[in-house]
Amino acid sequence: MQLSVSTFTFSYVPSTIHDLIIAFSLDVGHKTTAVAWEGLSDPECGHSSELTKTVFGRAMNTNLPFWDFLALPEQQHRHHIFGFLMQGAAALQPPNMIFKALDWSSVSSTAKIVDVGGGIGTATMPLIEKYPDLTVIVQDLPHVVEEGRKFWMTKNPAALTSGRAKFEAHDLLNPQPIKDASIFIVKQVLHNWPDKYNAQILRNLREAATPSTTLVMIDYVLPYACRQPADGVLGQIEGDVNDIAPEPLLPNYGPLSESAYGFDFMMMLYFNAQEHTLLQFKELLASAGWDVKKCNAIDVKIESYSIQPFMYSCNRTTSGCTVITITFLNVAVIIGTGSLRTTGSPPVSVLVPIPVPVPPVPVHPNPKLF
Repeated sequence: MQLSVSTFTFSYVPSTIHDLIIAFSLDVGHKTTAVAWEGLSDPECGHSSELTKTVFGRAMNTNLPFWDFLALPEQQHRHHIFGFLMQGAAALQPPNMIFKALDWSSVSSTAKIVDVGGGIGTATMPLIEKYPDLTVIVQDLPHVVEEGRKFWMTKNPAALTSGRAKFEAHDLLNPQPIKDASIFIVKQVLHNWPDKYNAQILRNLREAATPSTTLVMIDYVLPYACRQPADGVLGQIEGDVNDIAPEPLLPNYGPLSESAYGFDFMMMLYFNAQEHTLLQFKELLASAGWDVKKCNAIDVKIESYSIQPFMYSCNRTTSGCTVITITFLNVAVIIGTGSLRTTGSPPVSVLVPIPVPVPPVPVHPNPKLF
């Protein structure tokens, strides 16, 4: 750590994931939260569902989306820290979570598995290592795909050279080019996008799916702070949707779930996005032609947090497509049926700020003491 008093420059080389979190939070995180009320009380920014009008953009004085901003040459240091932070966070997640989604041993060796927005392919690498007969195509933006190839050449070059692991440049907001996929995988993508874009992403996959296509989703699910009625919407879903804390505890275990809501707040500030509850996922999937049917809980513990992963699977009645979602912060497997709807606008979650009177700060009678 170096501090120059004359120029007020600060350089810090983080060495652990804890250091990475501190480094990014003290810089971008604090700048963003400092203008949170200013941004959220602005009708244009506070009610926006666009990536270019965010609290983050106001803090960093840019109209660029988060990812485009970090890609700027002058933001190389921040991009570097954030990249290592994401790798560290991914390392904390159990690598075998992907195996909870499906009985992969029953998947045909000729199946075409597409990891949409898959980054450098870390989610599907364990799959290829355990089932060497499977083939995976990882899709992401061109520069990410290039990094993915380099990563696989160091970790599993045989899979890359044999063609069992392939990389393809693709923007997930564009129509899906692969029309004969056996399985689509979408891992922790939806919480980075406003819901109107999420609906488009899911609809693109829905329209490209064949009658036998399966969609595997991995994302966070917000726990409920209140108990849901047994005869409500969640009560109609088969499985462990009511796998909650026993009374008299709050259903979400109270402060033990604070990290989930912290993620939700960050997604709002950086992307005008959000983490989703089970009902919100159900509505989002329905807007793209999916309906939740089944939910099975899986127990997982990460660091000091008690996390209940869920996997969700949904299918459409007209063609038999299936979607399965695995999540880490209140988790389930959901199986459902639905039909494709091509008309009408998808629901968009909008933050409506409520003005709160701020009391004046009291003046100490003897300011010299401070």
